[in-house]
Amino acid sequence: MKTRVQEFIDRMDSQEYILTKDIGNYIIYSFLEIHRKGIPNIMSQTEFSETISRLLENWDVLPEHNDKCLLRKELLLIGQCLPYDEMVYPELVRNIAISWSASLVSEMVH
Repeated sequence: MKTRVQEFIDRMDSQEYILTKDIGNYIIYSFLEIHRKGIPNIMSQTEFSETISRLLENWDVLPEHNDKCLLRKELLLIGQCLPYDEMVYPELVRNIAISWSASLVSEMVH
């Protein structure tokens, strides 16, 4: 029988978890890139490109995600962010994005 810790580790290594995280990260990255220019983003351009690649490779089997409806395959294919108005992004996404970028700025200062 697996321990709860091992079950957690296995879950974090699963393709479903990685893709769920990729969906959220892509949306958050897009929000920051489009609406918060000049502040640190949550991942590098290389990580962004890798995220896009995974999303495209698994497009037909992406897991459920509250904000999955925001994804656009045609934008992924050309490596672009989601160009929505700020208020199209869910409030939780906006809050997480702003919080993460603020913590990155704080780390850079210290």
